Amino acid sequence: MLSKNSKIDLIVYAVSLLVILYDFSDGIGFLVLFSVGLLALITCISIANDIKKLDNSKIMNVWNISASSLIIFSLLMLFYGLGGIGVGQECLMLLAVGFMYGIFCLLAIIVGVIIVMVNKNRFVNGNPGKILGIVLVVIAIIFFYNNIVSETAKLSKSPQLCSMQLELQDDSFIFVKGANDRCIYDIIGNQKINKNK
Repeated sequence: MLSKNSKIDLIVYAVSLLVILYDFSDGIGFLVLFSVGLLALITCISIANDIKKLDNSKIMNVWNISASSLIIFSLLMLFYGLGGIGVGQECLMLLAVGFMYGIFCLLAIIVGVIIVMVNKNRFVNGNPGKILGIVLVVIAIIFFYNNIVSETAKLSKSPQLCSMQLELQDDSFIFVKGANDRCIYDIIGNQKINKNK
Protein backbone atom coordinates (compact mmCIF):
# COMPACT_ATOMS: atom_id res chain seq x y z
CA MET A 1 0.00 0.00 0.00
CA LEU A 2 2.75 2.48 0.89
CA SER A 3 5.14 3.65 -1.80
CA LYS A 4 8.90 3.54 -1.37
CA ASN A 5 8.98 7.30 -0.72
CA SER A 6 6.35 7.02 2.02
CA LYS A 7 8.25 4.18 3.69
CA ILE A 8 11.47 6.21 3.66
CA ASP A 9 9.61 9.25 5.05
CA LEU A 10 8.11 7.12 7.83
CA ILE A 11 11.51 5.65 8.76
CA VAL A 12 13.12 9.10 8.90
CA TYR A 13 10.14 10.37 10.91
CA ALA A 14 10.43 7.45 13.38
CA VAL A 15 14.14 8.17 13.88
CA SER A 16 13.38 11.86 14.41
CA LEU A 17 10.89 10.90 17.14
CA LEU A 18 13.76 9.26 19.01
CA VAL A 19 15.83 12.45 18.66
CA ILE A 20 13.09 14.35 20.51
CA LEU A 21 13.73 12.17 23.56
CA TYR A 22 17.17 13.74 24.06
CA ASP A 23 17.60 16.71 26.36
CA PHE A 24 18.07 19.98 24.44
CA SER A 25 18.05 23.56 25.64
CA ASP A 26 14.76 25.35 24.98
CA GLY A 27 16.11 27.37 22.00
CA ILE A 28 17.68 24.43 20.18
CA GLY A 29 14.86 22.17 21.34
CA PHE A 30 12.25 24.37 19.67
CA LEU A 31 14.20 24.24 16.38
CA VAL A 32 14.37 20.44 16.67
CA LEU A 33 10.62 20.27 17.34
CA PHE A 34 9.90 22.61 14.42
CA SER A 35 12.07 20.51 12.08
CA VAL A 36 10.39 17.29 13.16
CA GLY A 37 6.99 18.96 12.71
CA LEU A 38 7.88 19.85 9.11
CA LEU A 39 9.09 16.30 8.57
CA ALA A 40 5.76 15.03 9.94
CA LEU A 41 3.91 17.33 7.53
CA ILE A 42 5.93 15.98 4.59
CA THR A 43 5.27 12.41 5.76
CA CYS A 44 1.52 13.09 5.98
CA ILE A 45 1.46 14.48 2.44
CA SER A 46 3.45 11.51 1.16
CA ILE A 47 0.99 9.11 2.80
CA ALA A 48 -1.95 11.12 1.42
CA ASN A 49 -0.49 10.61 -2.04
CA ASP A 50 -0.67 6.85 -1.46
CA ILE A 51 -4.13 6.95 0.10
CA LYS A 52 -5.54 8.75 -2.95
CA LYS A 53 -4.78 5.62 -4.98
CA LEU A 54 -7.01 3.40 -2.82
CA ASP A 55 -10.21 2.16 -4.38
CA ASN A 56 -12.44 3.68 -1.70
CA SER A 57 -14.97 6.47 -1.67
CA LYS A 58 -13.59 9.98 -1.38
CA ILE A 59 -15.15 10.27 2.07
CA MET A 60 -13.32 7.14 3.24
CA ASN A 61 -10.05 8.44 1.79
CA VAL A 62 -10.56 11.79 3.54
CA TRP A 63 -11.12 9.86 6.81
CA ASN A 64 -7.95 7.82 6.21
CA ILE A 65 -5.93 10.96 5.53
CA SER A 66 -7.35 12.73 8.59
CA ALA A 67 -6.77 9.73 10.85
CA SER A 68 -3.20 9.13 9.62
CA SER A 69 -2.35 12.84 10.05
CA LEU A 70 -3.81 12.88 13.57
CA ILE A 71 -1.86 9.73 14.44
CA ILE A 72 1.42 11.14 13.16
CA PHE A 73 1.04 14.42 15.03
CA SER A 74 -0.32 12.73 18.17
CA LEU A 75 2.77 10.53 18.24
CA LEU A 76 4.85 13.66 17.85
CA MET A 77 3.15 15.26 20.87
CA LEU A 78 3.49 12.01 22.81
CA PHE A 79 7.24 11.85 22.20
CA TYR A 80 7.54 15.55 23.03
CA GLY A 81 5.74 14.85 26.29
CA LEU A 82 8.07 11.95 27.08
CA GLY A 83 11.20 13.79 25.94
CA GLY A 84 13.59 16.09 27.70
CA ILE A 85 12.98 19.32 25.78
CA GLY A 86 10.74 20.76 28.48
CA VAL A 87 7.68 22.98 28.54
CA GLY A 88 9.36 26.35 29.09
CA GLN A 89 8.56 29.06 31.57
CA GLU A 90 4.82 29.21 32.35
CA CYS A 91 4.27 26.41 29.79
CA LEU A 92 4.90 28.82 26.90
CA MET A 93 7.00 26.27 25.01
CA LEU A 94 4.27 23.65 25.39
CA LEU A 95 1.64 26.08 24.11
CA ALA A 96 3.81 27.16 21.18
CA VAL A 97 4.63 23.57 20.21
CA GLY A 98 1.00 22.46 20.57
CA PHE A 99 -0.20 25.38 18.45
CA MET A 100 2.51 24.77 15.83
CA TYR A 101 1.71 21.06 15.55
CA GLY A 102 -2.00 21.82 15.40
CA ILE A 103 -1.40 24.15 12.44
CA PHE A 104 0.86 21.58 10.74
CA CYS A 105 -1.72 18.83 11.28
CA LEU A 106 -4.51 21.00 9.89
CA LEU A 107 -2.34 21.85 6.90
CA ALA A 108 -1.60 18.14 6.33
CA ILE A 109 -5.30 17.32 6.39
CA ILE A 110 -6.20 20.19 4.04
CA VAL A 111 -3.48 19.27 1.54
CA GLY A 112 -4.47 15.59 1.81
CA VAL A 113 -8.12 16.40 1.14
CA ILE A 114 -7.12 18.48 -1.89
CA ILE A 115 -5.00 15.59 -3.16
CA VAL A 116 -7.97 13.20 -2.81
CA MET A 117 -10.48 15.57 -4.42
CA VAL A 118 -8.40 16.14 -7.54
CA ASN A 119 -7.49 12.45 -7.87
CA LYS A 120 -8.66 10.94 -11.12
CA ASN A 121 -6.94 7.56 -11.19
CA ARG A 122 -7.79 5.18 -8.37
CA PHE A 123 -6.59 1.66 -8.82
CA VAL A 124 -5.40 0.03 -5.58
CA ASN A 125 -7.73 -1.96 -3.33
CA GLY A 126 -7.54 -1.56 0.42
CA ASN A 127 -9.30 -0.06 3.42
CA PRO A 128 -6.98 1.01 6.24
CA GLY A 129 -9.69 3.15 7.92
CA LYS A 130 -10.45 0.70 10.75
CA ILE A 131 -6.78 0.19 11.57
CA LEU A 132 -6.14 3.95 11.58
CA GLY A 133 -9.15 4.45 13.86
CA ILE A 134 -7.87 1.83 16.31
CA VAL A 135 -4.37 3.37 16.34
CA LEU A 136 -5.89 6.81 16.98
CA VAL A 137 -7.91 5.44 19.92
CA VAL A 138 -4.80 3.76 21.39
CA ILE A 139 -2.83 7.02 21.18
CA ALA A 140 -5.71 8.90 22.83
CA ILE A 141 -5.77 6.33 25.64
CA ILE A 142 -2.02 6.83 26.19
CA PHE A 143 -2.52 10.61 26.36
CA PHE A 144 -5.38 10.41 28.85
CA TYR A 145 -4.46 7.20 30.71
CA ASN A 146 -3.48 8.88 34.01
CA ASN A 147 -6.59 11.10 33.94
CA ILE A 148 -8.82 8.08 33.31
CA VAL A 149 -7.23 6.14 36.19
CA SER A 150 -7.43 9.14 38.52
CA GLU A 151 -11.09 9.85 37.74
CA THR A 152 -11.98 6.16 38.07
CA ALA A 153 -10.26 6.05 41.47
CA LYS A 154 -12.12 9.20 42.61
CA LEU A 155 -15.51 7.93 41.43
CA SER A 156 -15.05 4.52 43.04
CA LYS A 157 -13.31 6.05 46.10
CA SER A 158 -10.56 3.43 45.73
CA PRO A 159 -7.09 4.84 46.49
CA GLN A 160 -5.50 1.51 45.50
CA LEU A 161 -6.39 2.27 41.85
CA CYS A 162 -4.02 5.25 41.98
CA SER A 163 -1.08 2.84 41.90
CA MET A 164 -2.01 2.04 38.29
CA GLN A 165 -0.92 5.52 37.18
CA LEU A 166 2.24 5.82 35.12
CA GLU A 167 5.12 8.01 36.26
CA LEU A 168 8.50 8.67 34.69
CA GLN A 169 11.85 9.35 36.34
CA ASP A 170 11.78 12.90 35.00
CA ASP A 171 8.72 15.10 34.91
CA SER A 172 6.83 15.32 31.60
CA PHE A 173 3.50 16.95 30.80
CA ILE A 174 1.87 13.60 30.02
CA PHE A 175 3.12 11.43 32.89
CA VAL A 176 3.67 13.86 35.76
CA LYS A 177 5.84 12.91 38.70
CA GLY A 178 3.83 12.48 41.87
CA ALA A 179 0.59 11.66 40.05
CA ASN A 180 -0.01 8.66 42.34
CA ASP A 181 0.36 10.80 45.46
CA ARG A 182 -1.92 13.53 44.10
CA CYS A 183 -4.53 10.96 43.17
CA ILE A 184 -4.51 9.44 46.67
CA TYR A 185 -4.54 12.89 48.27
CA ASP A 186 -7.56 13.93 46.16
CA ILE A 187 -9.51 10.85 47.21
CA ILE A 188 -8.63 11.13 50.91
CA GLY A 189 -9.22 14.91 50.84
CA ASN A 190 -12.67 14.44 49.30
CA GLN A 191 -13.55 11.77 51.86
CA LYS A 192 -12.56 14.10 54.76
CA ILE A 193 -14.59 16.97 53.30
CA ASN A 194 -17.63 14.71 52.89
CA LYS A 195 -17.29 13.48 56.50
CA ASN A 196 -17.17 17.06 57.80
CA LYS A 197 -20.41 17.91 56.04
